[in-house]
Amino acid sequence: MGRAFIISVGDELLSGRITDTNATWLSNELRAAGFPVMERQTVGDDREAIAGAIRRGVVDADVIVVSGGLGPTADDLTRHGVAEALGVSCMRHQEAVAQMTALFERAGRELSSTNLEQGDLPEGSTPLHNEWGSAPGIRADLDGALILVLPGVPRELKKMTRARVLPLLEEHPARGEVLVRESVTVVGIPESEAGRILEDLMQRGRDPSVGSYPGVAHLVLVVEGSDGAAVSKDVAEIRDRLGDAVVCVGERALHEVVAGMLIATETTIAVAESLTGGRIADLLVSIPGASSVFKAGFATYADEAKTDVLGVRPETLDAHGAVSEPCAREMAEGARRVAGADVALATTGIAGPTGAVPGKPVGTVFIALASADGTDVRRLRLIGDRMQIRERAAAAALDLLRKRLSRSGFAAG
Repeated sequence: MGRAFIISVGDELLSGRITDTNATWLSNELRAAGFPVMERQTVGDDREAIAGAIRRGVVDADVIVVSGGLGPTADDLTRHGVAEALGVSCMRHQEAVAQMTALFERAGRELSSTNLEQGDLPEGSTPLHNEWGSAPGIRADLDGALILVLPGVPRELKKMTRARVLPLLEEHPARGEVLVRESVTVVGIPESEAGRILEDLMQRGRDPSVGSYPGVAHLVLVVEGSDGAAVSKDVAEIRDRLGDAVVCVGERALHEVVAGMLIATETTIAVAESLTGGRIADLLVSIPGASSVFKAGFATYADEAKTDVLGVRPETLDAHGAVSEPCAREMAEGARRVAGADVALATTGIAGPTGAVPGKPVGTVFIALASADGTDVRRLRLIGDRMQIRERAAAAALDLLRKRLSRSGFAAG
């Protein structure tokens, strides 16, 4: 069974200014790849500390993954710490420089002398190509252990792990049992309720194992096991028990699934947002191809904008207020009409911490979906701080649309 050792580098991690989510994510990936993590260590931006951690790790580990400290500033000392552990010096690596030059040319920028120093790698090591950022990764060997050094930027680290690290581990002679893993994204059901429904599947020591990882507005269930058929059976059972709360199987966010459904069905959309202030529009247009279906987004935060832009009637606002079922209905219908879209979503509510009125506490949210079939309005009572309420409202609106599209015969997978 292969063993892995993770070293996280950065003064900001030790000080608590940043939470080390990279190490948690890497632990899951390495375990599933046949290299369970025996230990994790966090060190500051200090070459001797980095070198000491690497020397300590090679005593028992087959693979050492180091993250962070590969940037262009003076406190980015990871490459020098690796060189010290190897007993060599850093030298300019022409392959790394060529990769960096190509990246900067594509961006229309000139490679500065400071960035050029990122091409100084420990002698005898090889670069790991990073097409998502300026810092090349590093591959080296020490006392039989494979050392892999990655940038600390989460997006770059994840991309490089999947594109560069996992293929190397597949060929590693110490590789242990590889787990079969599948994830299920769930929206609209609390973690406690999902745990009750799936209690027998989530028993400790069971193979496959079923674990839950809650986000602000969603829940991810991860099924892992040694038998692929058993994992597939559990996934099918989860889908059957949780029904339409299951957004998809696989690592896709709710807005990715909804955008994909809109694109596949050529359904055009507009959004009218008060509470969420453009969040739904931002999520949808982040998906490639959304331009073919996204017609318009209206961040009508003020009452005047609701009236002037969307045509919400002043008497509706006078009688019911902006946070109401009639206002949400007229916002959605107005957005659909003004944009000429097939469907439109609208949100209005009280995110807090102030703004509550009798009968409408903080967390009161109305979401509306307008289409040729009519307008569906839902009243919700969401919990959390201001950011969480807004995120959950955006997710609830998108999920309402997902379920409507699903009933129309489109399966999200």
